[in-house]
Amino acid sequence: MQHSVLRRRLLERFDVPGGLSFGLHHHRELSWRRQRLPVGDHLQLHRVVAMSQRRLEITLSATLTVAAVVLAATVLAGEVRARSVVPPASSLREPARISDWESLPSRVLYNAGPGSISIVEFADLECPACRVFHQTVLPALKERFGEKIRVEMIHFPLPTHKFARMAAIAAECAERQARMPEMVQLLYQHQDSIGLRSWNSYAQAAGVVDSSAFSACMSSPTASQAVDSSQSIADRLGLRSTPTVAVNGWVIGHTVPEMSRVINDLLRHRNPFPEVDSSRLRRLVWKADSTP
Repeated sequence: MQHSVLRRRLLERFDVPGGLSFGLHHHRELSWRRQRLPVGDHLQLHRVVAMSQRRLEITLSATLTVAAVVLAATVLAGEVRARSVVPPASSLREPARISDWESLPSRVLYNAGPGSISIVEFADLECPACRVFHQTVLPALKERFGEKIRVEMIHFPLPTHKFARMAAIAAECAERQARMPEMVQLLYQHQDSIGLRSWNSYAQAAGVVDSSAFSACMSSPTASQAVDSSQSIADRLGLRSTPTVAVNGWVIGHTVPEMSRVINDLLRHRNPFPEVDSSRLRRLVWKADSTP
């Protein structure tokens, strides 16, 4: 009877919450050792219990230490990733203004009508942030302002994106058949397939009718030179990332709240940045004969 009670108490004492495998291992080890000892030799049995308990404590301590290290490393990695995210342009620096922004050689993607607020995006068609901008920010602005805004695009393929330049050329060739907005939308929608499917398949899906003319355009220097010209404008302006957005020439952050505020001010013919001294305003020049 005393043997059964002692056995049950030992098992209860070493019952590890959570069903850890090493708890079961120690129960079995205690049971094996107890069977090899005389029932009345309590001193020896207590020594076995103490040794097993110590081993269990060491195992638990080591497990908790490893878990704490892993958790700390995970948190630290998350903080590093969070710090590496580039905030919107408006929070990085003072707003800038593009000189002669009205004559920028852009491609209209939405509402070519006059008198609207101009939103010019320097875009890379392989850029994930540009895709998010086109799929979330622009639809929200179109819904809010409608034909009060005009969306334009200037090619700025980054060298880090392998297929960005060819995607820009494909968009230019679609422009020759008045299907550039559809082509841009399709390229962003299926951005993960860029480089895996043919440009002609994109063109066909975008509604390009003359596939032969599109193929000829892709291999001709005309569209390629147009892309190079657009990229040189971005380079002369000193731009370094995509998307870079200018609203009536004001280079600002590409968020819905920031852009909505600036658009509302411009619709009311107000200076969107009255706190910025005009003498200190950073002006970006893209024309050789422009005055900063």
